[in-house]
Amino acid sequence: MDYFYPVKWLKAVFDFYIRSSLHVAVCYTALATIVIGRYHIIEENLWFGVMQFCLVVTAYNFIKYFDLWRNKHHFKYKKAIISITIFCGLVSGILLIPEIKYIYPYIIGLVLLVLVYVYPSITSKNFRHYAFLKLPIVAFCWLLLISSYGHSDFIISEIIETPGYLDIIWCFGRPSSMMFDFRFYACLVGYFFFVLALCIPFEIKDLRYDSAELKTIPQVIGVRKTKWLGIVLTAISWYLVFRIGHQGYFTAELLIIHIVLGLAIWFSDRFKSDYYANFFVEAIPVLWLLIVVWF
Repeated sequence: MDYFYPVKWLKAVFDFYIRSSLHVAVCYTALATIVIGRYHIIEENLWFGVMQFCLVVTAYNFIKYFDLWRNKHHFKYKKAIISITIFCGLVSGILLIPEIKYIYPYIIGLVLLVLVYVYPSITSKNFRHYAFLKLPIVAFCWLLLISSYGHSDFIISEIIETPGYLDIIWCFGRPSSMMFDFRFYACLVGYFFFVLALCIPFEIKDLRYDSAELKTIPQVIGVRKTKWLGIVLTAISWYLVFRIGHQGYFTAELLIIHIVLGLAIWFSDRFKSDYYANFFVEAIPVLWLLIVVWF
């Protein structure tokens, strides 16, 4: 029987890792690394990445648990999740201070989106209660945060100090590399569709938890049509990233990861374990990064 104690302990650690939003932050960081690395803007920016990682943990836990905490409801790992949320909030705040004057439009946008996503808007319902607004807001938040890399002080100083960088444009009063011009932002549209497709298995998984009044996409159009919608979003993502991000040059990793995403969407359903979506599907950007690094 002693054999099962380490197993139970590991399961508890894994469960906390998922519930505390650490996993989603890891997956966001992997996607951000792929997008930014595609443009060779920066080789390494540890502290800016840590700041964004902590922001993601703080924002996701605020969305998931703040109302439960405010209303004194119990949830699993309550003290540990509150502690790690406060810690990540403090770390992100400290690291954000020297960057805030460069990326404040992005931070303001993110804060507003998080608030309208969680709290009632002028129509007395928060935005996650609108079937076709919930996923675009999530995807837009991810891409808005990723695009803030282009205006961080670290990246700008590297550009200015690097010989040969003569193409400079101004945005929000700060210079930014021409790499962050139309092609970069157009390519972000492709990644926007990728994140939208990545969210589809979560919508299907949540069918057994969501009340009918939420009117999520699977509730409105059905599971099968939702899967086809996810496949279409995946195809659009592949095409845009292939045509704009890779300028039409074929790469196996791009095709492989979109096939994996398409299969993950197709085989998702309400009866699978929550770990299917919360861990395996969410980890697709991590798999993508591993493929890029290894091959």
